[in-house]
Amino acid sequence: MKTIQWLTLGLLLSTPLCTAQGQPQFTTPGSFRSTLKTVTHRDFERSEAEQSTVPDMHTMSLVSYPEIAEASTPEIAALARGLENDPKKIFDYVHDHIRYVHYFGSKKGAQLTLLERSGNDFDQCALLVALLRAAGCTASYRFGLVYMPYEDSLTGQDFKHWVGLTLPETNLTQALSFAEALTSYRGFPVADDFRDGTDCLVFHRVWVRLTWDGYVYSLDPTFKIKTPIAGISITNAMQWSTNAFWTAVGGTGDTNYVQNLNQTNLQNKLREYTTTRLTQPVMAGVLKAPMAEADCQYAPN
Repeated sequence: MKTIQWLTLGLLLSTPLCTAQGQPQFTTPGSFRSTLKTVTHRDFERSEAEQSTVPDMHTMSLVSYPEIAEASTPEIAALARGLENDPKKIFDYVHDHIRYVHYFGSKKGAQLTLLERSGNDFDQCALLVALLRAAGCTASYRFGLVYMPYEDSLTGQDFKHWVGLTLPETNLTQALSFAEALTSYRGFPVADDFRDGTDCLVFHRVWVRLTWDGYVYSLDPTFKIKTPIAGISITNAMQWSTNAFWTAVGGTGDTNYVQNLNQTNLQNKLREYTTTRLTQPVMAGVLKAPMAEADCQYAPN
C-alpha cells in the first residue's frame, strides 16, 4: 500500500503545473478559460511597447507543435490540390463554404471542420493552416483581442450580422449586455465592451498569418457577413396550378394514393414549371461580403 502511495505522489509531483504568474501555453487543442478582465478604450491606444506589458492586450503566436488541430489528411491534401495550391482560392474556400459557430477554443480540428462544414475561428483557422501548409505555404496562428461594433446599419459589418442575431441595437445597453453574456457563455476568456461612443464589443480571436511571395498577410476566414433577404413563393414563381396539373396528368386517386397517371404529360408539366421557375429572378438566399482588414480591428501585431 505504501508503495502505491509513493508512486502516486511521484506522479503528481512530476506533472507540470501552470502557475498564476506563468502565461498559458497553447500547445494542443482545447478550450482556454481565464478570469475576466476589465478593458478600457485607452488600453487600445497604448503603444506596442506598452501593450506588451499588459496581460491579454497584445497578440501572440500560438505554438502549433505537435500538429494535431491542423494535421493534414488525404482529404485536405486532395482539396489543396483541387484548389491548385493557390492561397487565394484556399482562403476563399474556407471563407465561403465553412459556416461560423460562436464558441471558444479548438474543438474539431481541420479534418472534422472540413467534414462538418462548420467551426469557430480556432477550427476554421486550423483548416486554413492545414490547407495552406499542404499547398507548400508558410502559415501560422495569431491570437489577440479584437473589437467590433454590435451593429453597423450602414455596412452590416458588425457582431449582430456576423453571429446572426436578431436583437436590434434599439436599446444599446440591452444589446451589448446580451452579446457579452452570449460570448462569455460560449467560453471566451474576455467579453467586454466600450460605451464611450464607440459601442464596440471586445473579445479574443484567432486568425492566420501567411507568408507568401515575399509578403506577410493576416487572414481571417471566419468573419463572414450574412444578410438575410426576403424569400419568394415557389408556387407563384412556378405559376403552379393544382387544377391545371391534375387535368394534364389525368389518373384517379384519393387522399392516400393516385394511379393511372399520364407519364408523358406529367414530365412535360414538371418541365414547364421548372422552366418558368428558372426564368424568375433569384430573390431568396444569403448575401456574403468578403473579409476586409478594416472589418475587425486587432491589437497591433
